Amino acid sequence: MKPEDDASPRGLPNDHSRASLVKLGITVGAIALAVVHVAVPSARVDTIVLVLGGIAVIPWLSTVFESIDTPFGGVKYRQLANRLDEVEGQSASVRQVQQAYEARERVQAADPVEGQAEQRLPALIANYNAVRHPQTGMPSGPVRTQVMTRIVGEMIAAAEAGESVQIDSALKGTDQGLRLAAYAVLYARPEPSYAIPLIDSVVDIEKKPFGQFWGLRAISRLVEVAGRRQIDLNSARRLRDLQEDLPRSSDRMFELRRILEGLDLR
Repeated sequence: MKPEDDASPRGLPNDHSRASLVKLGITVGAIALAVVHVAVPSARVDTIVLVLGGIAVIPWLSTVFESIDTPFGGVKYRQLANRLDEVEGQSASVRQVQQAYEARERVQAADPVEGQAEQRLPALIANYNAVRHPQTGMPSGPVRTQVMTRIVGEMIAAAEAGESVQIDSALKGTDQGLRLAAYAVLYARPEPSYAIPLIDSVVDIEKKPFGQFWGLRAISRLVEVAGRRQIDLNSARRLRDLQEDLPRSSDRMFELRRILEGLDLR
């Protein structure tokens, strides 16, 4: 499983279509095995064929039943699907954060004295925007995501060394690199006074999955460090409503669920 990328090729199946394809694949595979088993001259319709037939049917039962009793206990299809979504989102989130922290640590190891390194944020902002440029930038995909993750890791290191940007204008503006730098600064140094502008930026302005992920990380850090009372009720409800717009198995959904758990709103 890989971190969620910003753009998907046209025609890529959504969550529902992808789930149907997986179901179909399981069913076809099980039926094929049953056919092969029966095709063997010495074979007969026995327990193996019945088991394979059961496997072929199981993926489709979730559209009819919430659960079914088995000798091993009840099986909750939707609960299992939700858990699988969470695991996929968590894996993508953890991987991206680890890659960012590796880049952050490389920068910190190279700095002779904290706070005395030259200003890096302007160059990192320009680099990020160059990578994302629709005509001359890198094509969407895992390689670009890795490059952007390295950049945000270096932004976090710069912020921890004392660098900053004009937070208010960056959160509200259209410059993607500058906005990402603001998220990195608030991630490195959570500031409760920016809670509402940060949430407004993530919910209303940031439309790129990569940027939104790091905006959500900044919100999560704010809740962890300053406590849930820093998030007003209206902003908390806006975050809860954001669930409707995110893919269930995405890294962004995993981060949002963590925030909502911290706010007792999940």
